[in-house]
Amino acid sequence: MADKLVALPANQKYVRHRDFWDLTWLHQQQTRPNVDLVRKKIADYHIDNFQSLLEARIGSVSEVVNSKAFHNEMKRFLPTNVYDRTLGQTKFNTYLTHTVLTLLETLHAQLYEPGLLQEPPFQL
Repeated sequence: MADKLVALPANQKYVRHRDFWDLTWLHQQQTRPNVDLVRKKIADYHIDNFQSLLEARIGSVSEVVNSKAFHNEMKRFLPTNVYDRTLGQTKFNTYLTHTVLTLLETLHAQLYEPGLLQEPPFQL
């Protein structure tokens, strides 16, 4: 998951459409991002402007998911019956957009606004 969370924003010239699907699938499998691993990958790949790249990708998620290019690519990747019951449905596109946005926005907060996501001091 960490590789996809780094690659999706880092590659602005070529949108890796399948990463949108894969991140949503991983999320459904209860996989959660490891922010420390993401930090290491950003450093390993020498991505100095990752924050601005991440913000740009956050801003483009809806446009990408609703684009003809995204749907054409996913039709090549997915069996017809899977496409029809998922991406062929407007509600699923909304779900996919929301899931990817939530993952990217949470990552942004963890990397650049860590005080926003602190656990409450008392558990009820």
